[in-house]
Amino acid sequence: MSLYQHNIQNAEKKAVWLSVRYAFNQFKFNSNEQRTSSKTRN
Repeated sequence: MSLYQHNIQNAEKKAVWLSVRYAFNQFKFNSNEQRTSSKTRN
């Protein structure tokens, strides 16, 4: 049972880490997109 709980905790940590990384990548991608689109407009 403790091993099972340990696996669940690891999975939760992994999910949180992945969502944080995903959000960060989305943010970086969006800012890069805005920069490149403003460059092409000017």
